[in-house]
Amino acid sequence: MKKVKFNFSVLIYFFSIILILVFTPEVLTFCSVTNLLAQETQSNFNKGEQYYIEGKFQIAKIFLEKALTEDPENYIIYYYLGNIYFLEQNYEVALNYYLKGVEFNKNVTIFYYNIGLTYYNLFKFEESIIWFLKVLELQPTNGSVFLNLGFCYYFLKDKENTLKYWKLYVEYPTDPVKREKILYFISVISDPNFKFPENMTASSSTSNTSTSSSSSSSSSSSSSTSSSTSSTTSSSSSIDTTLVDTILQSATTIDEVPPEPTDSEEAL
Repeated sequence: MKKVKFNFSVLIYFFSIILILVFTPEVLTFCSVTNLLAQETQSNFNKGEQYYIEGKFQIAKIFLEKALTEDPENYIIYYYLGNIYFLEQNYEVALNYYLKGVEFNKNVTIFYYNIGLTYYNLFKFEESIIWFLKVLELQPTNGSVFLNLGFCYYFLKDKENTLKYWKLYVEYPTDPVKREKILYFISVISDPNFKFPENMTASSSTSNTSTSSSSSSSSSSSSSTSSSTSSTTSSSSSIDTTLVDTILQSATTIDEVPPEPTDSEEAL
């Protein structure tokens, strides 16, 4: 009698197919439930941070404010909320969040910079100068700060300090085009006959910050907001500037501290 050889590998193969066909719906259902539970247990902070990264600021605000009641000492929450309100041009509220964030972490330079920029948008140039100078204590060659300080002193009609900080800026420029414009401004102001306009006011400055939900996040060394402005000089040796203040701090990831700004400054 001829013996039939039994192939166990074939049996295992068909048995595996049967198991997949029978149990796949249950497995998929289990995975779906697990994913839903994971989403439910995700913290308000993580949800808010994710929406912030995606540029969905209104939704992010809801979760971040909830997260703040749960963890009132988390300085990154103040950072995010401050940025959101700044972008909404609600500078008073943004300032409150930034100042509160500093209370919980005095080593994050970005807070000092943002506070200075926020005071600038509130036309409180003396206060703005105080905070920009704090940045220079930690970052003595920060070109953006030199540029901003020059504008602060310009609106305070302080010729000496305007020239001082704009001359420092051209040594540490953040943009070659801006450097050329500042060099021109320096030549105008350096004229012995230069006089600040009598009715000069910063109220003519406008904040024109634009963002898009699809591009509000970028790498930690760049940002998603953009600005445009024009600067002209008149024949009477005065500078007519339309300043646009931008805050460029959206980042795709947060490590231990928020990223430092690389281009946040007054756009010329």
